[in-house]
Amino acid sequence: MLKVLRSVAIVVGIFLALYQPASAADSFPGPSTTPEEYYCLSLVAGFPQSWLFVMSKGFCVRGTDHIFVHTDWPKELIAGDWDKGFHITNVAGDKDGWVVVMNDASALGEQVYFGPGMFPSEAIAEKLKDDFRITAIAGFNDQWVVVMSKGTGISGQLFTEPTDFEKKQQWLKDHYAEGYRITNLAGDRGRAAAQYVIVLSQKSGIGEQVWIGPGEFPDKWIEQKRSQGYEITAATGYGRWIVVMSNGMHLGDQSWEWGPKLPVTWISKHGRPGVLEMNKVWDFE
Repeated sequence: MLKVLRSVAIVVGIFLALYQPASAADSFPGPSTTPEEYYCLSLVAGFPQSWLFVMSKGFCVRGTDHIFVHTDWPKELIAGDWDKGFHITNVAGDKDGWVVVMNDASALGEQVYFGPGMFPSEAIAEKLKDDFRITAIAGFNDQWVVVMSKGTGISGQLFTEPTDFEKKQQWLKDHYAEGYRITNLAGDRGRAAAQYVIVLSQKSGIGEQVWIGPGEFPDKWIEQKRSQGYEITAATGYGRWIVVMSNGMHLGDQSWEWGPKLPVTWISKHGRPGVLEMNKVWDFE
């Protein structure tokens, strides 16, 4: 087990700068692969002590990933990266810890986010009228974050407030028949009630779609569906996971890691150069 000191920046590459201040991170050499061999983070899901990181070869085009792992929502780092032309591509976590992934080559347009706080239903509805679409979502209980972007190509979008996923199966089937596909998930089953948020989108580029859960993390099911041409496109969970797999996205070969630790070495081995910035003692491997 490795641990890093508070306010540490780690450059994701073949070297890990374990004691470099975040404000002075250098560009270290990347993995010993050519650009076309890089895997890039296409999905981050879960919560502290139960993370899922998915890397996809077909998701890489160009650019650099910045990965922020913080106990508090890293609003200043996000604002700084927005000024540099980065966009938020993934979020995960809740009040116990957040993961935010940003990329400087994303095709997304203007972005806004709401939270952390109570689920912002009214704010989302207003932004949907202005052609923003939900592109990332995370949280649980009273700590939700919703990222919305322009330039997605998505024509229509529906979302639930925190709800019981199992009770929305008919709703999912009805809208699936209308061309909607699950593009984002967040939440988990709490002690008192299930709190999952489901986002459905039209003209998302997704073909057929299958999903499983809530339940134990479905390792064998994922491998079975991968052999049938499906790719992991959405997931959420802590003790009870939901995983969505789709075809038509052309994400290419995928590699994934899930568990209680941040898979820093795995990201470094498979990914292109980037920066991982942590603000506390986090366990990683």
